[in-house]
Amino acid sequence: MILAVTWHIDGVIGSLVREDSRELANRGYDVVVLHPWHDDASVREGGVTYRHVAITIKSNVNIVTSVISALGDFARAMSELFHERYDPSRVRLIISYEWTGSLLGSLAKKFLERPLMTSVHSVESMRTSEKSLLSLSIRGLEMRFLHYSDLVVARSEEAYARVLAEYRVPSDRAKVALSPKDMASIVMEVLESP
Repeated sequence: MILAVTWHIDGVIGSLVREDSRELANRGYDVVVLHPWHDDASVREGGVTYRHVAITIKSNVNIVTSVISALGDFARAMSELFHERYDPSRVRLIISYEWTGSLLGSLAKKFLERPLMTSVHSVESMRTSEKSLLSLSIRGLEMRFLHYSDLVVARSEEAYARVLAEYRVPSDRAKVALSPKDMASIVMEVLESP
């Protein structure tokens, strides 16, 4: 089983999550995607289980505060998932998406004691050039969780170059996947390595 953890289930990142998960399911993997929602439910689509995690977002808070405040909700959802539906030993790999997903994925890595792969579509310097406290906080979180990941998979050549140069992720712990097929091939390599 592969556990995917994401903050985004819509938009560009959501599309990557869905396409990657569908490609992995087509290759025979059991994929469960944890993501925030307004209620707790499980939906099965295209061979992938989407496990909604009910979270409450307070108004007028930034993304960092929102993600950190959701950690308890994700811990509860993981506990329910692996006590009620799945044997935790079935999980072979955790895939997180962006810094928001890697923050949540780090929780899964600690709880399940499985390797964590982080998919990076963009880093903060690609999204903004501002030097606000929020932007610096996001850069700090990106740095921490990219280094905590066992493998970082950049989804473009630019993201790969920035992960290596700005975040100093060692090149032997970073790869490029330009498509869901590339991502699935990397997952297969990781799962087949000793």
